[in-house]
Amino acid sequence: MVRSETKSACLALVFLGLMTLGDSITDNLLPALADDAHTQSGHWNLGTAALVLKGVSDIIGQFVIGYVLSTKSKHHAMNLNATSILVASLVTLLSLCYEQKWPILIAVVGPLVRCIGGGSHASAFLILAVLHDQAPVQYRFASYYCTGAVSVVAQSFGPFFASALSDSSHALPGILSGACCLIGFGIVDALKSTPCERNSSSHDEYTFLLPNHQNNVELKSLNISVTEYLSRCIGKKSLITKSSLIFLPQVFFLMAICKSTRPLFKAYIQHRDGVSPTEAEDLWVLRSVMSVVIFGIILPGIVLRTAPRVSHPNSINLHAARISIFFISIGAFMIGLSGSLRSITAALVINTLGVATDLSLLAFASSRFSNSDAGTVMMTLASIESAGTLLGIGVLYPIYQWSINKDLPFLVGGVPYYICGSLYAVTALVSLREEIKNVLTTEGLKKTALYNLKLMDSVINESRRLRPVLLGKFLPEAGYGRYHSSKWRCDQKGEKIVCDTTHMWNGDYYEEAAKFDGYRFLRMREASEQDRHPQLVSTSFDHLGFVHGNHACPGRFFAANKIKIALCHMLLKYDWKLADGVVPKPSGFGMVCLPDLQAKLLIRRRHEELDIDSINT
Repeated sequence: MVRSETKSACLALVFLGLMTLGDSITDNLLPALADDAHTQSGHWNLGTAALVLKGVSDIIGQFVIGYVLSTKSKHHAMNLNATSILVASLVTLLSLCYEQKWPILIAVVGPLVRCIGGGSHASAFLILAVLHDQAPVQYRFASYYCTGAVSVVAQSFGPFFASALSDSSHALPGILSGACCLIGFGIVDALKSTPCERNSSSHDEYTFLLPNHQNNVELKSLNISVTEYLSRCIGKKSLITKSSLIFLPQVFFLMAICKSTRPLFKAYIQHRDGVSPTEAEDLWVLRSVMSVVIFGIILPGIVLRTAPRVSHPNSINLHAARISIFFISIGAFMIGLSGSLRSITAALVINTLGVATDLSLLAFASSRFSNSDAGTVMMTLASIESAGTLLGIGVLYPIYQWSINKDLPFLVGGVPYYICGSLYAVTALVSLREEIKNVLTTEGLKKTALYNLKLMDSVINESRRLRPVLLGKFLPEAGYGRYHSSKWRCDQKGEKIVCDTTHMWNGDYYEEAAKFDGYRFLRMREASEQDRHPQLVSTSFDHLGFVHGNHACPGRFFAANKIKIALCHMLLKYDWKLADGVVPKPSGFGMVCLPDLQAKLLIRRRHEELDIDSINT
């Protein structure tokens, strides 16, 4: 049984690799043959027109694929997707016969024909739907991450084959792309004949590729109208608006806006950081290699090794997503601030460490919808991501063109990436809410659940580090001096010492101590589960939020739980933001650190994804 499922998953991943390679070759034929003026990234030219039209076609094609998944079988959807990519490659190949108009035909007609069944973007989400019924769950999680590795490898080889083969003959790239599609048809036939034994013996050999494991007789009854299907995607009956999935379209849309800057990266660093074209290409290769290692080795290894040992294996993906969001957000800001080859390399490495954010969240959410709904959910998310990319092109490309003006200050040039970093920060807030909902749904509003709100624990602890209630703590007995400095001396019994807590802002104690990092204590906690020092209720010399030693606050456990409960209600029920133009400026009064009492905070009611008031305590 497991061997059969593994074979099916491997064949599906090979299909994804071939479709991505074929589509990538077709996409890169225009840059390989046309002048730079037609394809320069970030400018309104044929290259950008092709990206926009491809995005529009992807939205249409992905809805078509989703409808086929809901009404027919997965092998029909895979054949349709391969046909769409094959037709696009043939149209692109035939366009070369028109000597004067071929660039326009490739940029316009080629992308438009993909509305038949989408391109490689649709292939990725289609394969995720196919892999959704992998069991046990760690195999499904590992398969999800492997799709990322396969896509990255295939996308990396696409420009190489398009450029190398076109030097010999302009027809060779199209021929190779078509060959990939033809092999894909053969793989679909092989998948149809792969038995799936885990269901009852009455299921036939096509079970793996049928929606909801239904046989051919049942399949004929799945005759829903296009209107009804669209309602399930984006209407009142939409599956992704369910409380358990509502975070997915938000995250994928925001991240897609950021992903629209990827074609700009090499041109951006050449202009801003003085990087040569060869160095820029090498950096992108480095990113690809890191992505393959993360997707293909590290994350699958973690879930396969860890999932069988933990009570809630799905939480692994949420933890991975939280860490990834932090890295990708910080990396985006660093790219915007970089000014040399060394700094841009460091920024790219940090940014790439967060490359798995979307797949981690998707793997986490995969347990919240059934096999029969997988196709609809996946293809709807694919279309939402394509729409986000189109919005990103429309908004960020003009900003990019403005930011490369040499007359602007250096820091202004990174505005596109500052925007991306900010959007990723919003995604982090969404993931924090999702952690609350996941933990409380699983365990209720109990002490064990509050303990597992580890990201919230870290955020509160970091807030107390950077903004302690008191800048100094009274230690009532003379002997306490030895805990802080051997130079402290108390000559008389009963003398009091005031301990300065501002050392928590010192770089000797915390890396980048002046910066708020909500993930700081979470990373410390995950580095060593045995080390209780990073926990909110723990006390130490480094963190004196609750003082330390015999006179540490005895009510800190009660206080920590109450704070977490209050934040659960506040974050789930309300949206929060500072009023426009408000930058909070804390002040001191004696030893008290006061918040900005004049700052205005905007609050509005939101529809919570979880009825927290009805949870058992």
